[in-house]
Amino acid sequence: MTPELEFSNSPDLILEFVQGAVKRRGFVSAAALADASSIWHSSLYIARLPTQVVDNRIFRVLVLGEDCDADALTTVLYILHHRARKVPRSISFQKLVNISMICKKYDLAEALLPWPEFWIEDLVQENQNTGDEGWLLVSHVFEDIPDAQKQATGIASKLAIECAGWTLKESTHFVRYSERHEQTSLSPNDMSVVRTDLIPSSALELANGIVYKMKFGILGNRNCLKSFLSLKISTAICHCMPKFTIARSRVFAVIGSA
Repeated sequence: MTPELEFSNSPDLILEFVQGAVKRRGFVSAAALADASSIWHSSLYIARLPTQVVDNRIFRVLVLGEDCDADALTTVLYILHHRARKVPRSISFQKLVNISMICKKYDLAEALLPWPEFWIEDLVQENQNTGDEGWLLVSHVFEDIPDAQKQATGIASKLAIECAGWTLKESTHFVRYSERHEQTSLSPNDMSVVRTDLIPSSALELANGIVYKMKFGILGNRNCLKSFLSLKISTAICHCMPKFTIARSRVFAVIGSA
């Protein structure tokens, strides 16, 4: 990626962002950004921005935080400036997650349609990252895309059951087992660790609070708990993104020692 990128034929704003230790500048249309995002509208027309002189022209400068992935941001900006030839028809799941983070931060989900529909459809058809908790964020951001919702529903239900074993002060992880024919597999190769220290505390607190209520009969049966948790865990996790990350590693040990 070159240090400077031109997204608009008539740019009037410089968008500064970073990729690693390298600062990059995108020459963009302020109107395109303001029309796409109410958050950017406020930044551009309410806040007082610094300026830079480039080729004897004065440009206002909007600096973005380091939490925006440069590659994902570039794709977003090409879409907002109607540069369709520059927009990939298919992307990786990680790039979809990174784009979702940007859309959530700047309220851009609607402005990107229908591109996310193409990306999600391709990923689902290729069975890419099925079961990855990143789908919770994707489904939260692109809530009108059915394929994303289907992916997230199964994940939320699984977390609702798994969270019954979490404890805030002691557990730094829980073990996830693969399921085959409705039976939990006992093979060490079918076990993976999900680190709870990377899950937002609000999600853990919510899970433990609901499990406590169930034990004392405050909540109803297990099915009621499962459906309630599925909704609440998804909401809590998505509310805390992009800090939420799941790290997995294979566990080669007997289940009893896990």
